[in-house]
Amino acid sequence: MTLFAFNPLAPLLSSVQASQVSLEALTPVVCQLRETLEAGGTFRMTEGERDRVESALQRLDQVATHFGAASGLVCSEVLQPFVQKVVNAWPARMGYRSEAPDDITREYCLSAEIASGGCSKLFHGYHLENGTLVAIKVADVEENPSISQDVADQLLRREYEILEALRSSSRPGIHRFGTMNGKACMVMEHLHGRDLHELQDDLLHGLKTSDDLDQLVEIGRQAVSEVAAVHEQGIVHCDVKPDNFMVHNRRLRIFDFGIARREGEVQSFIGGTPGYMSPESFTQNPTGFPRDVFALGAMLYQLMTGRPPYEGASVEETQQNLMNPEFHPELPSAVLLRNRPDLKKGLSLQQLQRLNHRLRVLDSIVMRAINRDPNLRFQDAGHMLADFRRFDLTSWAAMTMGLGSRRRSAG
Repeated sequence: MTLFAFNPLAPLLSSVQASQVSLEALTPVVCQLRETLEAGGTFRMTEGERDRVESALQRLDQVATHFGAASGLVCSEVLQPFVQKVVNAWPARMGYRSEAPDDITREYCLSAEIASGGCSKLFHGYHLENGTLVAIKVADVEENPSISQDVADQLLRREYEILEALRSSSRPGIHRFGTMNGKACMVMEHLHGRDLHELQDDLLHGLKTSDDLDQLVEIGRQAVSEVAAVHEQGIVHCDVKPDNFMVHNRRLRIFDFGIARREGEVQSFIGGTPGYMSPESFTQNPTGFPRDVFALGAMLYQLMTGRPPYEGASVEETQQNLMNPEFHPELPSAVLLRNRPDLKKGLSLQQLQRLNHRLRVLDSIVMRAINRDPNLRFQDAGHMLADFRRFDLTSWAAMTMGLGSRRRSAG
């Protein structure tokens, strides 16, 4: 299936999405662009346009050769500004534009696919005039034929409406809603960073001293704060999990509102991710904030132990554990101390008291959040966030957000 028409820059944009770029892979891409340049593309370039593109390509070639001379690999962050210069120099008219007034190909062009799932696909993209990088989500049922295209289009429009209601600096910005080849699509802010699923491994492996626990606490506080801001607008995310949080510009941000609902709304289908779904998530009862609170608790439990609280060997076993009142998750601090016995090593009495206090507070927050009974949980993320004040937190944001350089992108 072809979602977009001819885009000569797509291979170049795709080549710099990995953390490192191979010169062996980049060279033929640049050569292909030069051939397109000589042919003039769909429309003939003027001499001035050709000179500007050639100058940008030449500079990209020089930088890649210089930095990749020793190993044959170049960090993509080094190349991206020079790739952007090529994009900016390339005449917008040489990319395909639909004549349909609401078709986003009149303004934007797709490049590499980021992810797919459910009834949509997410792509990198850029603005044809100014080269601004964006994320473009397209309603597509190719991998889920049980859902009709009309339903997929409606779900994406609903996500757009929810994001519009949440429009602020802390949620992914929306550029516009439209169609692409007749399919609903949404152009969003391009988020680039590491998701919490990746960060949790660094947090657990780096948890060697009591001070390292502060990083985990700050990450948890930021995640709860993000969801609290969503709840303030009367929205339930319905798919809170580590994969849907990303560190962008040194700040944790939540994304993917594909199955979000307004508080009190009856869901038309059961959706979510096993391990983070509360018991009521498996019913069609009205959607409530405690559903997200449960998922936040499961995330915090996983940050401390490496796995969600009710996780089994299979999806079926996970659900059985969740529904079985005789199954009681172990306190996360007990699992943590068993996995990290040296955490208390060499501590003074004062340091030991401080560590024990933090672990007790974490236990109380997490275990209340993952209670099977929604009436016994925090009633929304704002109330859960208030309990973090018991930590007497100072700011560890800068320390927390410097955990490695592997990146991914999202919208």
